[in-house]
Amino acid sequence: TKSEIDALAASSGASAAPSATDFGALDPAAFKSTLEGSGLTLAYAGTAAHYGGDAYHLTVAIDMAKLQNSSVFDGLTRTQLGQMQDLAKATTIGGDVWVDKASGRLSEVDAHGSATGTDSGTFDFSLRFSDPAAGTTFDAPASSVEVPISSLMGSLFQLVGQNAFGPTP
Repeated sequence: TKSEIDALAASSGASAAPSATDFGALDPAAFKSTLEGSGLTLAYAGTAAHYGGDAYHLTVAIDMAKLQNSSVFDGLTRTQLGQMQDLAKATTIGGDVWVDKASGRLSEVDAHGSATGTDSGTFDFSLRFSDPAAGTTFDAPASSVEVPISSLMGSLFQLVGQNAFGPTP
């Protein structure tokens, strides 16, 4: 519910309604430098027809060694940081970002990755964003049941954190 989302946002220190970044005021060179310093490299790959419209295509390369040494992981314990270092040695991650030319909105984000060693494998996933079809409503059916999403999400994040990085001392 809206009140639970507001409570979750308040407990994380975020505002209930995220504000849009004024990308017109953003210094592209500084932004690019920040990303690259954190191990993320964006490259313009051109334009292409993408899901019924023209889109800008960006490729994303992630330097895992740089990423794990960036401030992104400053809050990790030594054990967790060691696990991230092991992951960085055995993992390759990249992706694609598609931005609709007409609206300037993000239309798709793709991620691709692979791991070597005893747990070798690959993954690919895509997230597509679009406007809902005309007439689409988001009203809950009369038979719907309220779910305490705040407490469920808190428990889920705690479990994910413990499984990904081990228990925090």
